[in-house]
Amino acid sequence: MNELQLSIGRDEQSDIVLKEHTISKHHAVLNIRYYDDITLEDTGSKNGTFINDRRIKKVKLHGDDIISFGDYKPDMKLFFQKIFDKFRTSKTDFHKEYAEMMKSFKDYQEKKDKLINQPKGPVIIRIGITLIVLCILVFYPQLVPNPNLRYLLMASAGMISLVGSVFTQSTAKRNEEMDKLRLKYEDKLVCPKCRIKLINNNYAYYDGRKRCINERCDAVYQK
Repeated sequence: MNELQLSIGRDEQSDIVLKEHTISKHHAVLNIRYYDDITLEDTGSKNGTFINDRRIKKVKLHGDDIISFGDYKPDMKLFFQKIFDKFRTSKTDFHKEYAEMMKSFKDYQEKKDKLINQPKGPVIIRIGITLIVLCILVFYPQLVPNPNLRYLLMASAGMISLVGSVFTQSTAKRNEEMDKLRLKYEDKLVCPKCRIKLINNNYAYYDGRKRCINERCDAVYQK
């Protein structure tokens, strides 16, 4: 498992530099094992490190914690984004992130296949009814001796096909639904490290894949 330690302080050599007068040169240290496994430790700072207004020495962070270094309160969203970016850059083992991404990919593939493979049953039924009516009229005209009734049956067969085509999803409509589905998932189906889009291939292409498709990326997906 990859683990990252980040130093926080006013010193320029710190991994996260905070230029504020109540922050010590070497104020605190973050130990990151995973996105939900982060420990913050004060390293003897003069003005203290606080979690939710409580001074701490060492504590495991939670997503809703409010951190203060001395009198300085960073924007928590930007703060976590910065440390997560550093964490992703530093490590190579992404098997947990890849497994989570593949769950979303499987969901996307099932919805995509459902749009592509429209039910064939209604189409077959319409064709069958039309062929039966036409066969009766052509090969067994004696069964329908009344000319008006024959014309009515022929018109009915045509109407069955016409009405059915109205209720069948058009190609344009299906393409629109496909675009909406792709838009919903394309930012989720990416390499956990380099963020290259993976949506251009099918789920089966990535199932069991060991490494990122980007040759410049060193992310390992499966051990």
